[in-house]
Amino acid sequence: MEKFEELSQEKQRRIIDAGMEMFGRYEYKKANTEDIAAKAGISKGLLFYYFKDKKSFYMYLFQYCVTIVTKTLDDEDFTKITDFFALMEFGAQKKMQIMVEHPFILDFICRAFSSRREAVSSDVAMELHSLMDTTFDRFLRMWISQNLTMMLIRSRCIRCWYG
Repeated sequence: MEKFEELSQEKQRRIIDAGMEMFGRYEYKKANTEDIAAKAGISKGLLFYYFKDKKSFYMYLFQYCVTIVTKTLDDEDFTKITDFFALMEFGAQKKMQIMVEHPFILDFICRAFSSRREAVSSDVAMELHSLMDTTFDRFLRMWISQNLTMMLIRSRCIRCWYG
């Protein structure tokens, strides 16, 4: 993958988009690396020069998607939202932003989440469990911190008011 990282951003993006499109359209088994390479404008041999095999390319794409989603959602505004519907609106806006910038990401992620009995299924499941644990822990800590602060402020106000 080091060689892949040395490519221009434009060429990396062509390969990533081609991979996400084909893996998003077809299940892992049926996604053809020749088609991915052709769509990216490179040879199949070059694809395997950049990535050891089909599975490592797929897992690279999965990690790429996780990074994109995490970076997009990880902003200051997210941690300040306490209203459920405001949080849903924020999520929808960020999802649209991601889809505009990465048109094939949703299909790829949906297929990755729903894949079963594929050569990548157990690796994807492990990554998802780890990601969900980390995200849930972070969100829960933030929520507890915000709500605990509000409860302390309220209790101090009540004590001051009623003596």
